[in-house]
Amino acid sequence: MEVKEGENPEVYVAFNPRFERIWLESKKRLPDYMEQKPANAGLRSKYALRLYSWAKNYVKDGTMSISLEDLRSILDLQSVKNAEGKVIKEAPLPIWANFRQRALDVAILEINAKTDLKIKLVSIERSDYRRVVALDFAIKTQPIPKGATRLK
Repeated sequence: MEVKEGENPEVYVAFNPRFERIWLESKKRLPDYMEQKPANAGLRSKYALRLYSWAKNYVKDGTMSISLEDLRSILDLQSVKNAEGKVIKEAPLPIWANFRQRALDVAILEINAKTDLKIKLVSIERSDYRRVVALDFAIKTQPIPKGATRLK
């Protein structure tokens, strides 16, 4: 390794020729790895990571309906219960407006801006008492948006 000091410092790294084959093979496999690992797509929100992983693994282009309870589980926003079923920790963001604003909308916005998926909340199913019970998502693949942090 060589460091060049000055106004614009630079670092030069030389690899041992024995590692050339490994480096070339890694370079070939990197795009596939990036497709499988949403964390490497530049997502920062834990909710975006979890929603992206769910959408990528379980949904192809089209619509998907999911109960609010299942979505809370995917985003790790459910209550924690002990062996007897008693709630020992209340669910974070229990109010729908807070859940949507702080978790769901943030995740969808980040996924649409930085990944190969476009997720849109199509409809919200409510019970007789206006309580949200299920959500319908439209999920489509898209080209990676310009400016998204992505390795070539």
